[in-house]
Amino acid sequence: MPRYYLYAASLDHSMDAQERSICFLGTSEDVAADADDGDGVVIYTPTTEYKRGESVQKFTAIGRITGDDIVSDPIDSGRLYARCVDYRVSARDADVRPLLEKLEFVGDADNWGVYFRNPKREIPEADWCRIAEAMGLSPRAC
Repeated sequence: MPRYYLYAASLDHSMDAQERSICFLGTSEDVAADADDGDGVVIYTPTTEYKRGESVQKFTAIGRITGDDIVSDPIDSGRLYARCVDYRVSARDADVRPLLEKLEFVGDADNWGVYFRNPKREIPEADWCRIAEAMGLSPRAC
C-alpha cells in the first residue's frame, strides 16, 4: 500500500527536482530508503530561494516515486539523497491557505507553519487527495 509524503523545498529546489525527475529526501541514505516505489510525493514551497527569498506558500509539484534507486547529490555545501519521481506535469501550483482547515495533518490552522517545517513528513492519503485536487488533478490518476 503506498504511503504519501510532503516535502518542503524552496522554489528553486522544487524546479530543479522537477527538471531532473528526482525528489530530495534528506541528508541520510536511510531516510531515502524509507520511501518505496509508487509512494506519492508532494512538494510544499515556502519561499523562492533556499533559506531566503520571497514568500511562495504553495504546493508546487506532485508525483510518485519510481524504482528503488537512491541518488546521492551534493547541494548547498552538503549531501542530499534523492529518489526518482514521475512528476505530473499537468499539475498547477496550489495555494496552501485555502486547504489548511481541510488537511488532517494540520492540527491547528492558526499555527499551520509548524506542520510544514520538517523537510519530510508522512501525510494521510486523504490529504494527498485534497492537495492533488487543488492542483487540478484526479487523485487516483496522480
